[in-house]
Amino acid sequence: GLGDVYKRQLPHVLQPTSRERRTIRRPRRTRPGLVDMTRRVVLLCGPPGAGKTTAARESGLTLYDRDDAHWTGEKHFRAALRELGQDPNARAVVIRSGATSTARASAAHLIRATHTYLFLADTDELKRRVRERRRADMVATIAAIDLWLRKFDRDDAVRDFPGWDQLTRLDTGGLGEEMPAWW
Repeated sequence: GLGDVYKRQLPHVLQPTSRERRTIRRPRRTRPGLVDMTRRVVLLCGPPGAGKTTAARESGLTLYDRDDAHWTGEKHFRAALRELGQDPNARAVVIRSGATSTARASAAHLIRATHTYLFLADTDELKRRVRERRRADMVATIAAIDLWLRKFDRDDAVRDFPGWDQLTRLDTGGLGEEMPAWW
């Protein structure tokens, strides 16, 4: 099914921290099914107020967030994502709402994501965070939370975001061992 295709398309590797980078031998694609750990494109999905942008800023990776003012529209943003998907050396984190497994799979395919993770929080907490922002679009954003939650599915078994430190520890696989593409 779609979940199986999605999992095969998304090897799970992430850039080590700068301290770890000095001591880790980075694997290259030397055999079929093994991952070149130089490319890092992480897709973070979740409803408004879930913490995607806050986490993305902590990553140290280039941030692609449609809410940033420099994007002139969705067309401009998607063009940048297509370019990112073609970059063999990309190191970025991309934020998309991705309420459905189909939307997540589509975004992951477009950017050739090496990871896809989900952010969730209690509905009241999401709305509290959005209110704290005090942005002009607050009412529309709160409505977007309700819409996101109505559409949400986890048919692809997307994992919750474990945090950058935990993710790096998991993904270095014993400090430099080659990692299978399904990891």
